[in-house]
Amino acid sequence: MSETKPSFLQSVIEACTKAYRFCTHDVWNVDDGGRFSKIVKAGNLAVRCFFNQEVQERACSLTYRTVLAMVPALAMLFAIARGFGFQNLVHGQLMSYFPSQRQALESALSFVDRYLSHASEGAFVGIGLIVLLYTLIMLISSVERSFNRVWGIVHDRPFYRKVTDYTALFVFIPVLMICSAGLTLFMSSMVQDALPVAFSPVVSVVLDCVPILLVWLMFTFAFWLLPHTKVNFRYAFISGMVFGSLFFLVQWIFVEGQMLVSSYNAIYGSFAFLPLLLFWMQISWMLVLMGAVMTYSLQNIYGFNYSHHDDVESISDAYFDEITIMSLAVIVNRFQEQESPLTKDDLAGGQYKIPIVLVNRVLKRLMKAGLVSEVKHTEGTEAYQPAFAIHKMTLKEVKRRLSAVGSSRFLSVADQQFAASYAKMAKADESVLVGDLLKNDKSEK
Repeated sequence: MSETKPSFLQSVIEACTKAYRFCTHDVWNVDDGGRFSKIVKAGNLAVRCFFNQEVQERACSLTYRTVLAMVPALAMLFAIARGFGFQNLVHGQLMSYFPSQRQALESALSFVDRYLSHASEGAFVGIGLIVLLYTLIMLISSVERSFNRVWGIVHDRPFYRKVTDYTALFVFIPVLMICSAGLTLFMSSMVQDALPVAFSPVVSVVLDCVPILLVWLMFTFAFWLLPHTKVNFRYAFISGMVFGSLFFLVQWIFVEGQMLVSSYNAIYGSFAFLPLLLFWMQISWMLVLMGAVMTYSLQNIYGFNYSHHDDVESISDAYFDEITIMSLAVIVNRFQEQESPLTKDDLAGGQYKIPIVLVNRVLKRLMKAGLVSEVKHTEGTEAYQPAFAIHKMTLKEVKRRLSAVGSSRFLSVADQQFAASYAKMAKADESVLVGDLLKNDKSEK
């Protein structure tokens, strides 16, 4: 009997099932895919990031730090605005962002006024400035640390670099905001009066686009400059456009939604603004972290081999040891041949095609074991070379160092109970039963 032809609905369901499996699982088994598979991988990582529990916890932590830094940040903004004579303009913009929470904003700004007045009195001026900068530096440092974890970077910026770079950032951003506001006022008044009437709609459209362009630039520079590594500006700009637009949309919903929560205000009263603000901050930091993941995935998917994601997550210890030792052998051989130090691109690309996620884990483990050290390549990227004399780098020594990575012998009670068994385990033949170790230990007691 001939097989019955599946119906149209069954064919559609089967095609959708295959497409779903490809997008969620099979795409990671494609080593050298085309543009479509790379886009699917980038989208896959962004979606995973949104549902990742660790990313959500980081967003909660950054929300908490943002609340702590809110008054110092507003104080910095208003202090610089007063220097330019634009404090009323900044005050008006904040009120326009939160039209239904004028009372809460007035209370917050009164805190800012008292903060600035106390910070400018007597000996407190120096301490107040230090506390203000320290709070803001800790906030941006937490953002950098979150970005570095996304990129698999072990070391943050040195503290002196954080102080200098972040202080410049805190001064530059308010000046940029004030200048952009002044430019907007100039274009809306002087330019429109000077141009013919026919150009007024064009100027209005340009003015309407200025806020979203500033948001794009803010996100782009965050993704490009904050990670302590070399980030391709093109991928940072793509992520900045995507997640800057989403942030602008969330901000618009937040501003407009405040007018629709009169019953919510009836329950919480003047505190209604706080839960809404915390929720908006949580979503905003989620978008920032997702943008960092997208920048990382775009740069690595298009620049390196980014495949076998699920297999890398569940890699066996034996296979991980083999890949680690052979990667070290490649580093040693390049050193012997007096070639340039190995980079991540040499392992993820070229002849080895090791997924970049696994490359990061391998190099991090080798550095912790003291087997390789990080150096700067001629192009400014990270490179790796042997950490000590290669004629002493025997396979036994390498395995010993790799097995010692991490904390050990910190369980005082258990270590005391198993001390004799530990010694027997080190000398025992591989055919000895595991249960005999403990039995012999007990029999001697």
